[in-house]
Amino acid sequence: MKLDTVFKAVDNNKELTDEMKDNFKELITVFNSFFPMVDLTNLTKRMETLKVISSSKFVTRDIMEYHPVSNELCFNLEEVMKNYDIRHVLMNALIRIATSHDQTFGFDQNNKLKALNIGYTEILTNFVIGNQSEATLYDDEVIATNLISDIIGPDILFQSYFTNNPNMLVKTLDDKGVK
Repeated sequence: MKLDTVFKAVDNNKELTDEMKDNFKELITVFNSFFPMVDLTNLTKRMETLKVISSSKFVTRDIMEYHPVSNELCFNLEEVMKNYDIRHVLMNALIRIATSHDQTFGFDQNNKLKALNIGYTEILTNFVIGNQSEATLYDDEVIATNLISDIIGPDILFQSYFTNNPNMLVKTLDDKGVK
């Protein structure tokens, strides 16, 4: 899928402001420059209908949550006012959107690998865009994910994540003797 096709989907989304569209297109370009092998078909489909919603800390605990079923990106307004790197937060959201299917994203299914999934998404986000703020996201999950990556290898994590294949990850862990 070419970037022009993804950009057209972003531009066709009437729910997004022009500023949001520009930010997403810039981040999509950066993401694609790091991971040109990642299929953007799902991202294209979802960007066309994505809704960005503001909410309270009672609805959205973290600064941001992505809900794949409704294709809604929710921002906790109290957390947004803190010292987060918003480009970092948006890239994290973009990666979630790109890997979302049905009720989940990445290799998480039924919340069985949720912490690992969140940690890996944050690792990818740090790799692609960095973090220009002292405020960090998901430190514990990142530490745990790095330990698991040392056991099974980064290629398995990457392939499992971007193909939404948790079985590959679990099988590799099993083969390595991790129960």
